[in-house]
Amino acid sequence: MRSKSRWPLGFSFIVAILWSPALGWARVPPADRALPNPPPAVVGSAPVCLVGSENETVLRDRIIGRGHTAEASEFLAHFQRSNYQRQVPTQVAAVNSPENCELDFRYSPSVPPQVVRTVMNTASALAPQRFVRSQCIQRAMMRLPNVAGVDYYDCETDSSMPREIRRLPCVTPEMVAYTHFTVNEAINCLSQPGSPIDAQLLFRKINNESAFAGFIRNQNGTGIGQLVSFGAREMGPGGRGHGFLMERMQRRGRACERFASVASRELALTAANSQGERSVRTCQLVGMGNGMARNMLYSIGLFLYYREAMPHNAERLLHQAGLGDHPDFLRMRDLLTMVAYSREGPQGMRLVMRQLRGRLNSRMSYTAFQALLEGQVPYLAETQRRFEDVFGQEEVDCTESARRL
Repeated sequence: MRSKSRWPLGFSFIVAILWSPALGWARVPPADRALPNPPPAVVGSAPVCLVGSENETVLRDRIIGRGHTAEASEFLAHFQRSNYQRQVPTQVAAVNSPENCELDFRYSPSVPPQVVRTVMNTASALAPQRFVRSQCIQRAMMRLPNVAGVDYYDCETDSSMPREIRRLPCVTPEMVAYTHFTVNEAINCLSQPGSPIDAQLLFRKINNESAFAGFIRNQNGTGIGQLVSFGAREMGPGGRGHGFLMERMQRRGRACERFASVASRELALTAANSQGERSVRTCQLVGMGNGMARNMLYSIGLFLYYREAMPHNAERLLHQAGLGDHPDFLRMRDLLTMVAYSREGPQGMRLVMRQLRGRLNSRMSYTAFQALLEGQVPYLAETQRRFEDVFGQEEVDCTESARRL
């Protein structure tokens, strides 16, 4: 019989010192009171600032990059003539700072509709990055007793041997705060103008796979992002996605300082099994500290790699299907990327797009596209069920705009 194990005594003490001054929490509120009902979201309400900022260049480059050189030139010429900043409605200007001004194409009827669609589709990617709310992470963690078939591990460092925990750790304020901080620091590191990270979709994905538990492992994956060894090695030094990850981090500079050491450190592998297979050692992807940081960085990095950098990425597949200029291209792109986590893996994106050939067109709605994908990919329906396990039938917005958390 295995002896009972406990969290290291030093862990709670260290975490309390590091985080409790910023928290001001006496306790975690009950799950049924942790998250008030949010106000209904307003579609298209995110402010977008283009004039007199780096975003104007990003916008032009992305339009040209999609093969819309003529449209980009026409738009920018009209844009410069019209001076949109002075036409922003007073009530909008009052609530947004100058760098978050809103660009409203209703003031430009002379711009051709196809140009408006292309530009607004691209401009929506330039809205301020949103982050995952701590209340939602707490609610997801409350689902942990319902996660079957997993083992719990404690790792003092990412180079130590994992120690199995027989009892599920308590969801403490320190644990929620540390997880919240790590998740959003990784989002902040890897987000950039023109290529946002959908925090709501990311919440759904992690809630489905680990319920935000950074200390679990099962046959399907390890840690908070449920990374498999293949995914970790893909993003680690020597992997095909590592160059993409490092380039992304270098562009973000100081925003990625916390992850610099774990991103560049070589991954230690286990001894080969009878089939000659080697795995990434558990503590490099598990636990509070470098394990969770590396896991979160690699998990988001892998998602972005599948989305826009691997040979048959989601962006390319949508362009090939004639959906590159769809008004909901960005949402379609993220949803298609989720298919990479189905049973077929990254190749599942190609497979499902091949299966749907002839049923996709530029006039279809995002809802119709979503229904087609969900009809082909059980993983997407499973993600929705896990979300309902936490919030019921309520459509809760688990994002917030605060950058420093």
